[in-house]
Amino acid sequence: LACPDEGCPLYVWIDGTGQDPYQEKPDQFYMMEMLKRGFVAVNVEYDNSMIDYGSGCAGKFYLLDFHGFTHKAQEIFDGTVADSVVSQMCDGPNAIANCNLGIAAHGWSQGAHI
Repeated sequence: LACPDEGCPLYVWIDGTGQDPYQEKPDQFYMMEMLKRGFVAVNVEYDNSMIDYGSGCAGKFYLLDFHGFTHKAQEIFDGTVADSVVSQMCDGPNAIANCNLGIAAHGWSQGAHI
């Protein structure tokens, strides 16, 4: 599908811990579905090592590594960072998406937390 003159919005799929980018069936399914809906679809490769969780009262978990998620999210979504995914996809001479039309994002496991 071709994008109209104003471009297409961006869809970002974020893998979970230990997943290989675009190798899992859900990756392929979600990306193809969003392509059919008129998005430019990208699968983000990032440092998907484990984030530090601790156990709390009554077996509930809490997040110990807020900085890790913040840093990973900035690497993907911060348009002021030149090499972020959003900057690479939506700004400059090689842009292939129009983020002014929107950015849809979701992920699996750690990717969903980001």
